[in-house]
Amino acid sequence: MLKKLIASLLALLILTTFSVSAYAGQTGGGISLQPAGLGTPQSTTGSPIKSTTGSALNDMTGSPVKGTTGSAFKDMTPSAVFSEENITSESAISDKEAGKPGFEEVFIDALKDGAAVDNDYLIMNITNPQKDKESTVYKSYVLSGNSKYDDVIISIAKFNEDTGEYEPMKNTDGEYSWEIGEYRLFSKEIILTEGSNKIKMMAYRTSQKEEALRKNIQVNCFTISLLNESIFTRAKNTFINAVEEIVGK
Repeated sequence: MLKKLIASLLALLILTTFSVSAYAGQTGGGISLQPAGLGTPQSTTGSPIKSTTGSALNDMTGSPVKGTTGSAFKDMTPSAVFSEENITSESAISDKEAGKPGFEEVFIDALKDGAAVDNDYLIMNITNPQKDKESTVYKSYVLSGNSKYDDVIISIAKFNEDTGEYEPMKNTDGEYSWEIGEYRLFSKEIILTEGSNKIKMMAYRTSQKEEALRKNIQVNCFTISLLNESIFTRAKNTFINAVEEIVGK
C-alpha cells in the first residue's frame, strides 16, 4: 500500500513538472498541456520584462494594418508602407529607375527565404513562444511580445514543405500583418496543423522603410509541434505505469 502511494505521488510530481515545462523559460524543447497564452512575460534571453503597462487585453493585441486581409503577398503587405502614395513617391520612382530594390521587394524576399535563420536585430521582444521548439496538444496557440518602439509592423509566415519557402500566414483575426498597440504590446492567436509548424515572425519600423535594407527587418523562426492527443495520452499512461513498476520493485 505504501509503495503504491509513493509511486502515485512520484508520478504526479513528474507529470506536474512535465506539463509546465513549456512555460519554464528553459532552453530546448517543451510540451504544453494547457492552451498557450501570455504567461509571465519573459524575454528571449531569459530575463524578465521590466514593464508591461496597460490593463485591457485589447490594448495588448495590436492594431490591424489596413489592407492586410486577402491572399498572396500583395494583400499581406501593410498599406501604410505599400500605399499608392508611397509607391509613386519620388524616392520610390528614383529607386526603381536606379535598379535599387524597394522595401516591398526586400520584405517579400526576406519573408519567403526558406533558411530559418534568426538575425540579431531587436525591434520586438518575443515572450511566447519562449523557446525555438515547443510542443502542444492544442490547435490554438498565442504569439505575444512587446517593443520599445511605437512604429512597429509585425508579420507572420509559415513554411511550405512543398515549395521550400515561407508563405504569409493569417492569425485568427484574419491578419497577415498588424501594428503593435498603444502600449507597445501584442498578443495574436494562430491555428496550428497536426505535426510540425515552422513559423517565421518578422518586424520592421515604418520610420526605416525608405532605407529598404534587409538588415532593418527582424526575423525570428521557431517550430511548434501539434501532437496527436490520443498518442500523447498513451505515452503518458505508459510512463506512469513504468514509474509504478520501478517503485514497486
